[in-house]
Parts: sequence; C-alpha cells; structure tokens
Amino acid sequence: MKRTHSKVQKTQSGSKQMKITSLFSRIPSESSKTITEYNDKNESCTTPNSKSFTSPLSSPDVIPPSPVLKKNKVTKSKKCLNRVLINDIKLKEKEAISNTDTVSSFPKENLSSTAKSTEKRDFDNHDVDSQPYSFDTVSLSIESSSTEFSTDFFLDCDINFIEPQRCIVKKIEKDFGKICLTLTSCKSYEEDVCYLSGIWLHSLFEKGDIVTVMAKKLNGNWSVNNDHGFVTRHSDFLVSGTTIVGSLFCSRRSILADIYKGLDCSSAVMVIGTLLHELLQTVLRRKQFNHKDIKAIVDEMINSPGFVHTLYESDMSFETTKKELMDFIPKIQAFIKTYLVGYKIGKEKKTWQGEIVSIEDIEDNLWVPAFGVKGKVDITVRANYDGLSKIMPIELKTGRASGSEEHRGQVLLYTMMMNELGMDVDSGLLLYLRENVLTQVKVSHREKRDLIMLRNRLVHYLNANKMVSNPIDDYFPTLPEPINHHNACSKCPYLTACSAVLSKEGFEKLDHHNLLKKLGPQAISHLKSEHINYVMEWTAFLILENSIENTKDNLCAKSSDLWTLSFFEREKRGNCISLLKIKNVVKEPRNRYYLNTMEKSDKSVQIKFTNFSVDNYVIVSTRHRNAVATGFISSISEKSIDVLLDRDLSKLGPNEFHIDKYESQSIIAFNFSSLALLLEPSENSAQLRRFIIDKELPSFLSSDNHLNSFIESSGLTLNLNSSQKSAIIKTLAANNYALIKGMPGTGKTSTVATLIQLLVLMGRSVLVTSHTHSAVDNLLLLLHKNKIDFLRLGSKNRIHPDLWEKCDEVVSQRCDTPEKLSKLYNQANIVGVTCLGCGHALLRKRTFDVCIVDEATQVVQSSVIAALYSSKMFVLVGDPQQLPPLIKNKKAKELGMDVSMFERLDRPSVTAILPVQYRMNGPIAELANKYTYNGSLQCANNTVKYATLKLNKTKVDDDWCKDIVSSDLNKSVLLLDTGTVNSSSSDTNLIEINFIRKIVLLLIQGGLLAKSIGVIAPYRAQVALLKNEMASIHSEIEVNTVDQYQGRDKEVIIYSCTKNTVAKDVGILNDKRRITVAITRAKHKLIMIGDVTTMKNYETFNSLFSHITNIIKLPQI
Repeated sequence: MKRTHSKVQKTQSGSKQMKITSLFSRIPSESSKTITEYNDKNESCTTPNSKSFTSPLSSPDVIPPSPVLKKNKVTKSKKCLNRVLINDIKLKEKEAISNTDTVSSFPKENLSSTAKSTEKRDFDNHDVDSQPYSFDTVSLSIESSSTEFSTDFFLDCDINFIEPQRCIVKKIEKDFGKICLTLTSCKSYEEDVCYLSGIWLHSLFEKGDIVTVMAKKLNGNWSVNNDHGFVTRHSDFLVSGTTIVGSLFCSRRSILADIYKGLDCSSAVMVIGTLLHELLQTVLRRKQFNHKDIKAIVDEMINSPGFVHTLYESDMSFETTKKELMDFIPKIQAFIKTYLVGYKIGKEKKTWQGEIVSIEDIEDNLWVPAFGVKGKVDITVRANYDGLSKIMPIELKTGRASGSEEHRGQVLLYTMMMNELGMDVDSGLLLYLRENVLTQVKVSHREKRDLIMLRNRLVHYLNANKMVSNPIDDYFPTLPEPINHHNACSKCPYLTACSAVLSKEGFEKLDHHNLLKKLGPQAISHLKSEHINYVMEWTAFLILENSIENTKDNLCAKSSDLWTLSFFEREKRGNCISLLKIKNVVKEPRNRYYLNTMEKSDKSVQIKFTNFSVDNYVIVSTRHRNAVATGFISSISEKSIDVLLDRDLSKLGPNEFHIDKYESQSIIAFNFSSLALLLEPSENSAQLRRFIIDKELPSFLSSDNHLNSFIESSGLTLNLNSSQKSAIIKTLAANNYALIKGMPGTGKTSTVATLIQLLVLMGRSVLVTSHTHSAVDNLLLLLHKNKIDFLRLGSKNRIHPDLWEKCDEVVSQRCDTPEKLSKLYNQANIVGVTCLGCGHALLRKRTFDVCIVDEATQVVQSSVIAALYSSKMFVLVGDPQQLPPLIKNKKAKELGMDVSMFERLDRPSVTAILPVQYRMNGPIAELANKYTYNGSLQCANNTVKYATLKLNKTKVDDDWCKDIVSSDLNKSVLLLDTGTVNSSSSDTNLIEINFIRKIVLLLIQGGLLAKSIGVIAPYRAQVALLKNEMASIHSEIEVNTVDQYQGRDKEVIIYSCTKNTVAKDVGILNDKRRITVAITRAKHKLIMIGDVTTMKNYETFNSLFSHITNIIKLPQI
C-alpha cells in the first residue's frame, strides 16, 4: 500500500487507537439473548435485547485489555466496535429486516417464552465493558444455552464447511444465544445449516445474502463461534484492506471516502511515501544495493515523465523531493545489511531475529472472495525464522514507527489472504524504513475473526448504499455514527459531506456532548437545503448507475464474474479474452510499467475484441488465480493485445492468461468527487450552486453594439450566417453562462471554433471540453487548421494523430521541473480536454475565463461540474433532440438521470438557436422536421435543398434496386421491408446484412466512394457482423452504432433496424433522440431496412415510418 503513517493516530489526547483484538472482546450478558417481536402485520423480526442498545450516537467507552494480547494495561478508545454494531442494529433495524422473509417465524411455544422481554428500554449509559463478564465466560454461556429451532432445520445435507464455502442464505432463525442459517451451496446446490453463537450474534443477515462460511462440526452440527470459523457477508463485495483497517478510527469517514472518492487529495507526505515505496521496490527488484546504484535509480525516477507532473500536482519542490529520496539511501542500505541474506554485515541492531532469503514478488495483487478483501502487498519475501522457511508479506511504512493497529491490521489481512490463496504464510512483517524497525506480526484466530467482522460491518453500509429506494428526493447515504473528536473532524476533508448527511439524519439526534452538534451546522452554513438535496439526489443517481449487479446487460461485467463464471462463459458474454500466452514483455522507458504483449495460445484462433478498445481498464487472471494484475489496453488486434501493467507477467512462468474488462474506478471516483465540489464553501462553488441548483438566470451586457463592431472588424465571421453571428454575440455578451442549440448540420462546430478565436482576441483564456475525445479533437482540428495555438490534455493514444504535437504528453517532455511545467500550463490560452479528464491538476490550479462544452446534451450533469468549476463563465453547446447521456440503469433513467445540464438550464432567454442546416437535402430534412423539429429546421440554400445522389449508370436486375441507385430527389428516403425474419438472435439479423451487402456493392459499382457510405445498427452484435461483411468489400466503409455517429455525416446512410421480435423493454429502440441522430446523418440518401411490421410495434418507429412514403417490399431470400 502506498501509504505513510496515519495522520490521526489517537482518538483523544492520551488515548491510543482501538486494538483489533479488543474490537469484539466484551459482550454484555443481555447481548447473548435475542428476542422475537411481532409487528402490526404479524411478521416476525428479531432484535437484540433492548438493554444492549446505547443512545443512537454514543459517547466513548472503555475497552478492557485484550484477552489475546494478555496485557494488563487498560487502553481507551473512541468506541468499542461490538457496541457500535449493536447501535447499528437499532439504527438500521428497519432496513436490515425490511424483507419479511429475512427471519423465519418461530414455533408458537417459543413466542410465549419471549413475550415478557419485548418491552424496549433505553440503555442505562453505563459502559458496555464495565460489566463483570470475561470474554471466555460470555462465550461459554452463549454456546451452552439451549435453543429450540423448527424441525425443518435438521436436514440430511453435507456441505463441507471445513473449507470456506460460498453460499446463499435461504432462511434465518434466531433464538436465545444462537442464530441458525439455512444455506445453499452456490457450487453444489446442496443445503445445510450452520449455527452462529458468541459475538457472531450481532451479525446482520438477510435472505438471499451471498456469504462465505467456514465452520467446525460440534455435536454433529456446523458451528461458528468465538474460537473457530467465520462468516463473510456479501463476500463477492471486495473491500480493500486499507479501507478496512482505516475504519478503526472513523468508519463514517471510510464510507464517505468510498462514495466521494478523491476528496482527500494526495499530500506531500503521501507522495513522498509513494516515491519511497517505488525506490525500495526497484532496488530490491534489481538487486542493486550500493550507494552509486541506488543513486542512479533515484536519478532515473526524477527524470521519468510522470515525476515532474507528480510534483506539480502536489506543489512539491524538485530539489526538496530529490533530497528526501537521497536521504533514504542509507536507510535502505541499513535495512538490506541488517536482514537480507548475502548482504548482512551483522553490525546493525535488529528488531526482528529472522532473515530475508529472497525477494519473491513486488506489488502482488491479491483478491480473496472468501474474506471479501483485496489488496496489494508491497513486498513478498521468503524468510527464515524460528527454524522455519516461510513466505512473508512486508508492509512498508515510511513514517515513524508507531506500531499502530491500522498498520498491524494491514499485515494481518495480507497474511490471511496469502494463506487462503495457498501460500505457505503464517505471519507477516511490518517495516518502518525511516527507523529500520522490522516487526513480525502473527495472526491469531481472534484477530482474523475480528477483522472479518470489521469488514462485514463496513460492507453492511457499503451494500446499503448501493440500494436506492423511492422517493429519490429524500435519499441520503446510510452511514455509521460519527466520532466525537474536534481536531480530527475539523481537519477532515469529508467534514462538509459528513455534515450534509448529518443534516438529513438530524443534528438533534447527536449526543449533546458530540462536538459535531456545533461543528456540523457551521461546516454547512453556506449551503441551502436545496443544495444538499441536489447533491444527495445525484449521489443516488450515480449509485444506481454504478450498481450493475442488478442489470441484465451482459456487457456490464462485475468483478464476481471472475470466480462465479468460467472464462468460457465470460468470453461468450463479450467481457473476456481467454487462453492467452505471453509473447513479449518490454519495460516502458523512463517509467515503472511493463508492456505485456499477448497472443492466443492457439495461434490459429483470432482475438475477438468487439467490446474491447484502447485504454479499457482490464484485469488479468490465470487458470489458478484471479486478478494477478490490473492495467490498461495499449493496443489490440485480431492477432495480439498489448496491456500496460505494473508487473512483468512472464515472471509468473508458463501460464495461460485471461483478460477481463471492467469499468475503471477512476471514472466513478471522478463523478462523485466532481459532485462534491458543489458542497465547497468556495466562490466558484457558490456560483455553480446559484446557476445550476437555484437556476438563477444569467445576466447579459445591456448593449452589444461594441461587440458587433468588434466581430465585424475581426473578419472571422464573414462565412457565418445571421443565426450563427447572433449566437456568438449572445455568448460574448453573457456574464455568467449561455447556451447554443445547434440542430443537425447547422455548422455548430465551425461556429464554436470562431467563437473561441474571438475570445482569444479579447484576451480571454478558454477551456474546451466535451464528452468524447473525437468531439474535442474536431474543434481543435479547426483551430489547428487556422494556426491557432492550444494545449491538448489527455492520453496520446486517444488523441487525433494530427494533434500529437499539441499533446501534453509531448510538449511537457521539455519541462524538467514543476516550475517549468507550471509555466507551460499557465501560458496556454486554449486548453482542450474531455469532461472526464477535467480532474487534471492544471484545472485544479487555474481558473479559465470561459469554458465551452461541446455536445453538452450527451454529458451527465455530474461529469460536467469539474469543467464548469474551473471557469468564470461557461457556454453549453448541443441539441437536446439528439443523443442524451448514456444511462444504463433503467430506474436512474426513469427518475431523470438522463437530463443533461443543457436541458436543465435551457430557457428562451438563455439559449441561442442555430436552425439553418447545410447537410441534408430537402426530403431528408423534411423527414427530420416532421419527426422531431416541427418545421424549424431550414435548408441553407437551394443547392443544399435539391442536392441528390449522382451515380454512374448501373445495370440492375431487381426492381427494388432501381430506387437504390436512382438520382431522383423524391427517392432520397427509402424504407426497405424485409418482411418476417426467423432468427435465433434478436440482436443480429443476417437477412438484413445480406441485403446491405448488395446495396453497398451497387453504390460502389455506381461510382460512389466507399468512405461516403455509412452503415448504422442499434446493437453492437449486429455492428460486429456488419463490420466483418463490409471489410470484405472495402476497408473505408464505416459501420457503427448511433452513438459513434453523433456529429458525423455521410452521403449515404444505411440503417439496419435489426430487431425481428417485439420486446417490452428495448431502451435504444424506444429512444426517439437516437433515431433522430440516425436519420440526420445522411446528406443525399437515407436507406432504412427492417421488418416493418415488427418495427411498427415500437411507437418511435411507427411514428417515423408514418412519414415515409417510399416503402419497398423486398423479395424473400
């Protein structure tokens, strides 16, 4: 883990951090009992005895010495976790048991025995741990209590829980001192029961939960108690080890950090820690241990392309950073001389009596579903100690040797994970490099148990926050109770977000001693309730959109597919490329990454990469282990795939690899952190809240006479029409923001390019952004053509080759200090970057005069906030009748997530309209007007209006082909009816492909250039088949989905309807805006082909077809 010591080591002055072995060490006697209550509907629900509850937001309590550590000293902590879990049960009771099937009804005879205990009482405010019960006596009393369960629990089943088993919870019964889970194996589908007792009584389960269980047979029954076994709830949900141990101090912050990722930007201390990790790992990997060699590695690091950018982002000095790295060279050597066999000199003082024999791995990636945990081990070594030779993980820390429970917890987790993966590991090492302190950390069952329970507690909240119920207006994240620590809370980067949620929870529920009762309202005093509601609503939208587990879209892969589906099934779904072998590995020059080139093990088999593209985030697995590495695709073809990873896969020996595609967490993190910008007390945030949330109307200059004269004198608008000039004048007169609505073919891009040039002439800096790289590049290419200078941010692989000389990756190579890089960035008057690239450090450090968002109607509101935040005023350009933001989640879409910022702010007084189009001839424009634009779309002139397809005379055999090659203006729009098509797939249509092939051949035979033909299909599967077919005709025939054609046009567009069956829920076919884009891409001829009868079942197509007169019945094939 690239982390230094925790910024907050203590919970209170003089009190130490909570000990892992004390987390669940004491339970009051009442907590060993469970009572069954009945609600008004006679549906059973189960809660712990009410005496176990504290107030909802409790004050600190005392944690006794851990019975595991056998210490006499009593340490204090913020809160005892077993008490917190009890509070959680009370606070979240309705959510936890909202499904009435979650807990089974007890026999009536059991109900009578508990009826007297159902009266709830407030907790008496005594410390949970002040009661005179030892850990062992509590465990004994719990395990020995007699329990009566319904007879159907005793089943003749044989799931072997000696090894961890992934199961589904089928039934839950609770009684005094025990929980009985009926479980069905996800692998064998066998059913069995397992009894939970001891501290596991405070675990929350629901019917349908995926759990992993390891248990021991006691008296013929599977048992999990204090001393053996564990249950991992929602085990497919992998939580990082760092997140788990980080919650020891404040679990509320851990949940907020998981939601609003990126708010706690890297500090200088964190960056130094990361660099020192890299330095030590490189030294050990290369076995270069003398001062000269280590210095050479430091020099290599500081001369790497990313080093100066890192310093710029963190406001760090080159010389200071270099000195810090150089100062650690003796410390690295001291570690090596003390512990590394073959290099030890025996003079250094040892804090661990073992020795390191070899370096086995660096940054080993661990995914362990059995525990629901993932992480990366800094260094994996083979070591000798106590007469043994074992594999050991090393967790590296570069701060002071605090020996904190957070640090120990990380080592414990890695040791557990490696052991579970089959490695010979029973302990790990914690290295404090600064002081050369190396400590062995051994794992006991109780520490393992408590870490799993800590992880389960986090997942209870993380999973709860994936569920969004109606009404969405009232949504706020489900969070643990806040701590009571003024210093930590006042400096916490999540204070505003935390307080915003508290305002929804109710500040009055806080204990009167809690400092957040005063600090919280102060932290959000600059916000209205509407501001908080907007942020919470969009938090809910993003959670819905990113919760892909509940979708049926096979293209939305989830991480659990790796261990629940075979590579064959994953490849069939289009998310995996399997059975690859390493062809070549090249160390990337001047950086730490490796370019791994892979090819199919069977070279005769081609790589199917329909759903893969450059820069996709991927996970690499072997046959025997999941997620051995993660990285990004650098290039891909039918023969090979290049993946940029932080490790050399050839070092893993002869292996077959599988590559799975998943959404990068960086995109999700960007959206959430951008959204959180609206909560800041800054001037930029205040302005965005006024205009975006409050919808305050922008102001404009009272007179634009001087603008008219300025524009005329510039000579830049000579080729613009009156509506384009009016749009520019309105935008230049805006003080806050303006919108430009550009209908299809109206010269939107050239208008915006002219606007940018005028802004630069006025001395203003401009940020140019859009949802896609191609949209940004289209604008910048026009500027480049006119010799206008600019800087293009983003990955060179995604940028148009003609713009590489303007790419940050190229021009910044001459900057060898952060000061030079800063100068380069600040001198650029025009900067281009995608909306998702606006997390770049340049935008955090600089405010532009104007931000222009092209194709703004395609951008999700949260994705555009960061760009708008970095400017004084903004211009949104788009057409709400064309492609909306792409939303996969049906519920999020229905609730309004696909409403773009353009649509939200679009009003007559704000928006300039471009109605004059230069693309479509009269018949095609007329179809667009009737279907979408209500007659407002105008042809620029007669040349445009009467333009038609001109082909050489071509002999045709079939009558239906005559209209295809006809130059008759009235034949510009054709609908070809295939009739009923029998197909095994609803997303592909071979009949249509055969007809399209014939149409394309006729057009090319008539003299039409292949690059002037475009083919569109609604489904990627049909697109893939069409691409293969068209490639056999000519490589320049472009085939794509509607989304990829936005902003593009061709002389001839052929649209394959594809669908041959009627489905109730077909979003893309029911989206009128997508169909509008499809029909407005054609200049001279639009040909639609499909089963007309079937397609008329979709209202969007029924309406469209009603405006088409040229319907041709095709012959049956």
